[in-house]
Order: sequence, then structure tokens, then C-alpha cells
Amino acid sequence: MPIWDRDWYRNWFFKGKHPPACTCVDCTNKRLGKSDTKHSAARKNITPIKTSKPDSIESARPVPIVQKDAYHKRANKINNYVLSLLLIFSLSIIGIGISIFVGSFIPLWILFGFSLIYSIEKWFYLPTRKHKVIGKLYRLLLNLSILSLLGLIIWTGIQLFSQQFVQNPLVGSLIFLAEFCVFIWMWRIVSKNSWRWPSMKLTVFSLICVFVIFAFAGVQPISSYKDNFLAGWSNTFDIGNDDTPVPVVPISPIPDPEPPVVTPMPTIVQDDKIDYKTGEYEDFYLGIVYDSSGTAIGGNGCYDDEGEFIVLINNKNAKNPTYSDLLSFLKSDETEQFSYQFILPAGSFYYGSAESNVNLDRIRNIIDGKIQPESPKVCADFAERLHNNAEKAGIRCGYVLGTMHSFNVFETTDKGLIYVDDTGTSFDCEAFIDANGKVRLQPLFPEDKSKIASITYVGGDVYYEETVWDGEWK
Repeated sequence: MPIWDRDWYRNWFFKGKHPPACTCVDCTNKRLGKSDTKHSAARKNITPIKTSKPDSIESARPVPIVQKDAYHKRANKINNYVLSLLLIFSLSIIGIGISIFVGSFIPLWILFGFSLIYSIEKWFYLPTRKHKVIGKLYRLLLNLSILSLLGLIIWTGIQLFSQQFVQNPLVGSLIFLAEFCVFIWMWRIVSKNSWRWPSMKLTVFSLICVFVIFAFAGVQPISSYKDNFLAGWSNTFDIGNDDTPVPVVPISPIPDPEPPVVTPMPTIVQDDKIDYKTGEYEDFYLGIVYDSSGTAIGGNGCYDDEGEFIVLINNKNAKNPTYSDLLSFLKSDETEQFSYQFILPAGSFYYGSAESNVNLDRIRNIIDGKIQPESPKVCADFAERLHNNAEKAGIRCGYVLGTMHSFNVFETTDKGLIYVDDTGTSFDCEAFIDANGKVRLQPLFPEDKSKIASITYVGGDVYYEETVWDGEWK
């Protein structure tokens, strides 16, 4: 049947009317002068009443069929929407659960994308064929999805074989296998819709053009990738191409031999970058704070502005202070002067290892004093800043994890463990932990006791969990 004889095309292009060159049954019979009550009745959803002797003229007329077909169509459309929403919602919930278990967002996005495309293919494929705009958008979605999935497979494979993916290699292998299976299924879907526009070649070419425009327009982080690529390219191909003229040295007579001069060994200059394998830099070494489940604790990027993890800067020469030295340090430190801001901390979900996501260049500049860390916002940031300030001052400090709260601990040489909390109170507080592990705060200095007698946490009771002194660098 030609495309202009199809109902959906006629309704869209000819506004429900038959074109002059229509070759459907009704138009053909009209040209031949034939009647076609059978087809006309079927198209108008009417049927003649079969009666031997009609009682009246009205009873002999055709009666419209009860609109059951339209009702069933509306019911099926509603059922399709409900089924698709249930599928997307259920697989998304399952993906969130798996992502929390493995510590990566990858399962969530895989299951969400699979449920979305499967719903379109299963229940909403007809609108993508009927409407050109929807079909083009759907094909563009398929192209971008399979390209993103291909890049994810390559990245996951590199991280998996370099042992920088999730903590458990078995879980990482299962995620990689799931990505590969979804990629094969996506390739079949894209092949099925290969007749649509835009093509895969056009999509890839457009992405490359957009990437180049953004890179030279200074859009971050694409511009940084471009600069690093060009720098590496020039370093690779400029070796041995130095065009500086070599000065001509006149030949002089050979002097008498002199006793050999012992040349001292050259001094080994330490690299100016933090060792990403050990986290060491000069007299310092880094550590990530992990909880008891092995998840890296996140803050708001006070020191690490990329992964936004809590990074402890430890001093190799730090020592336990006396109680007097601790009070002197806390007097000079201003961590408690920052205001507390309730912001949901990041860092709970990350790709690969937490250490691979830390901005080491920024932390090196903070250690060297070239830049300052961002202002702390939540309790994790306050504990991080006080620890790093103390270690840079040569005072050994620990990071304490409580229930939904973080603070610090110092091991003094004369009074033992002293717990300190500087979370937005505008003055230093000493924390006391009872036999049940419950934490209670009081101002540390006498002049602050007149401000408030005791402090309780707004979020409820806080209980001690564990102390982290140096963190880990895996």
C-alpha cells in the first residue's frame, strides 16, 4: 500500500481527506462508479441491522457500534504508561541499592538506561515511527547512549585491570560483564533503528566539533584536557629539534696533565609532586578517612575540590604535645570561627579508588602555602581543617568518627587524650565521652564558659565510633 493510503499519513498530511490520486478501495470504486457499502461501513464503524421485516424506517438504518475499541485503546495506553513507569522505577531502586553496596553509580545508570530504552521499544515504538521529530530524538538518544556505554566499557576495563575499580575484584568483573551485555543489546537496538536520522557518523562528527569548539572557547574541564594534550604532543615531537646554534670554541694547546679532581655526586632533587602511589610529599604524607564499612568519608571540597574527600595531611615529624602546648595551639588556631552550614557532603559514590579522584596538585599547593583551603561547612570539614593545621604545626592529631558527626582528638603527654570539637561554635569545645560512648561538649577555655554552660548537638545524641590518626592511602 502506498504511504499516502495509510490512515496516519492521510490524517497528518491531507488533514483526514483523500488525495486526488488516492488508490484506496473506496476511491477506486468511486472512480469506477461502484458502490462499496461493505468497506464504507467498516471504515465508519457501523453495521447494518439484519432484520427480515423492519418495523420502521428508523430500525432499518445502520446503528453505530458501541465504542468498545476506543475504550480498549485508551485503557491499553494507560496500561502501557503504568507498566513503563513501574519498570523504570523498580529498576532504578534496584540500581540505587546495588550502587550503595558496590560504591559506584554505574549500576544505577545501566539499569535506568536499560529500563528507559526497553520501555520505548516495548510500548512506545509506534509514536517514534509516526512522528518524525520524536523518531529523530529517539535515534539521537540511542546514538549517545551506545557511545557513552562504549566509553564506559573502555574506562571500566582500564580501571579493572589496573586494580583501581571497586574494592572487590569479583564485583568489578560482574559490573564489567553487565556493561558488555547491555552494550550488545544496545547494538541490536541501534541496528534495528539504523534507517532513522541522524546517523551514527553524523552524531560522532557533531560531538567532535562541539568538543573542539568548547576546548578552544575555554570551557572547563574540556579546555584543560586540550591543554594537556597539546603539551604532551609538543613534548613528544620537540625532542632533539632544538635549533639553537652551537657556539664555535677555538682550539687551544693541550695543557699539562693535572691531578684528577674528584667531582661530588649530584644532589638528588626530590620531585615537586605528591607521589600518587604512597601519598608522600617532602615531610608529609596523605591519608583518606574510611569508615568501618570501607567507604571514604566525603566533605565539601575544603582541601580536595575534585573528589571532595576528607584528606588528612600528616606530618612525619609531628609529636604528641603537652596540655599547655595544645592550649597554645588552639588559641592561635581559628578553625572554630567559621560558621556551620548544613550541606549534604559528597564522596559517598565515586568511580575507582578514592585516592585516584583526589586533586593532588591543589593539596600540594596548600602544603606549600601557595593557596588556602576553602572554608569548612559541615563537621567533617571542621575536623579535617583542625587536623591538618595541627599536623603542619608539628602537633599530632587524630580524626574521630561519631554517629553523623566528626571531631578531633589529641594525645597529650601529661593529661592523656583530649577530645576537641570546633564545629562552628565560635570557641573551642572539649568533648567528654562517657562509658556508654555518648559525647558531651563544654567550652575548653574559662572565658568561654560564661557564653554557654554546655552544648548539645542539634541533630540528636552523638556516640563515639572510632578514631583515625593518619588515614589510609590505598
